[in-house]
Amino acid sequence: MPAIHSSEFGQLNYDESQVFLFPNGLHGFEDSKEFLLIQREGLAPFCFLQSVSEGGLRFICLPARVIDAAYAAAVEAEDAGELRIPAGNYAADCRDVEVLAILTIPEEGPATANLFAPVLLATATRRGRQCIQFGSSAPAAHAVSWMVA
Repeated sequence: MPAIHSSEFGQLNYDESQVFLFPNGLHGFEDSKEFLLIQREGLAPFCFLQSVSEGGLRFICLPARVIDAAYAAAVEAEDAGELRIPAGNYAADCRDVEVLAILTIPEEGPATANLFAPVLLATATRRGRQCIQFGSSAPAAHAVSWMVA
């Protein structure tokens, strides 16, 4: 069984079937193409995208439905092709596609969630993509200070 050493979670053993492939990586991290979705009971609803190739690279995320139950991510043809799913709108509570918002947690000020470029994880195809919401009014920095103590 493969394993990685995560600076946050220590030794992580995983099965290859748990890996999400991001053919184009994430914006700013195009060289990291494989990630694990890490969910810890005591940390819910927060989850983490942990790079398989770089133990120190992980993104703190929230399911978009936690931020806005009515949120839906538009998946254009190019994004859909990469995810291997049909194009269309994916509601934040969709079971086949996990819609995540990457958090930014500054040293001072409120944490923010990026709803303008959510990460979509297609569970059946094990593929992921950060999908920019062109033409959307969704903010790239939605304050989530109510969640951070």
